[in-house]
Amino acid sequence: MSPGMRAAVLALGLVLLRCQPEKVSGGTGAGNPPLAEVALVFRANSLTDSVLRKSAAAVIRNPDGTFEVFDSAGSAIKISSLTIAVRKIDLSLPVGLTCESAPGYTCDSDGISLPGPFVVDLMTGASNPPLEHLRLPEGVYTRVGLELSDNESAPAVDTNTPNMEIRGGTDSADGRARPFSVRLNLRDGLDFDGPTGIRITAAALNKLLLQLTVDDWFKTVDLKNCLEASGSTAGDSGVTLLAGDGFCQGAGLRIRQKIEASGDINEEK
Repeated sequence: MSPGMRAAVLALGLVLLRCQPEKVSGGTGAGNPPLAEVALVFRANSLTDSVLRKSAAAVIRNPDGTFEVFDSAGSAIKISSLTIAVRKIDLSLPVGLTCESAPGYTCDSDGISLPGPFVVDLMTGASNPPLEHLRLPEGVYTRVGLELSDNESAPAVDTNTPNMEIRGGTDSADGRARPFSVRLNLRDGLDFDGPTGIRITAAALNKLLLQLTVDDWFKTVDLKNCLEASGSTAGDSGVTLLAGDGFCQGAGLRIRQKIEASGDINEEK
């Protein structure tokens, strides 16, 4: 993953939720920190969902779980599905710890690796397979990185699609809903960074919630006009397919850049 992408950091909220367990196992051996039980959850949100609530005009999540956002012309867009295909998850080890503190994981000087593939539903936070009951050494974690699958290694999504798909709809000129699928290839993956870090402890069940904020994804793109002008559909379903960086004079690239710059890092206790 390129240093430039790591510095850019994606759209991301990193939230820690804790509750007291009935039982938590002990340490990994003499001199090693005890192991903490951790679940990783990757999920889309809006500013109204975030801890900081920065904007009074933030997107509100609909009762049916969808998001309503707006494009550059002010047209309403409903996001109904968000999926990413993940090849590998990397977690940096807390300062002072070595791979000996993380038995059972692939580990090197950069930290712990969880090999995939994982298919993640960003609307619900569900992952297939699940990312629960991870046993990680206690300490402060400052980075989680996703290495996303390429087209050939994402069969659980579709061998012909990139590694992120946004599905939704917007009204067309004749007043009928116009469904779409935006398929992007986030080639450099996603990084979730927190300079102060998130502490996990063996005295709690820890949930690391990494959030991707949707509010501004289409703010630089006239998506409604793009859909009206596009004749590309996915099979016989009537869904307009928009793929890659270049569709609608670079609209795909602008959407991807917004995705890569759409987040915050927060801690909720």
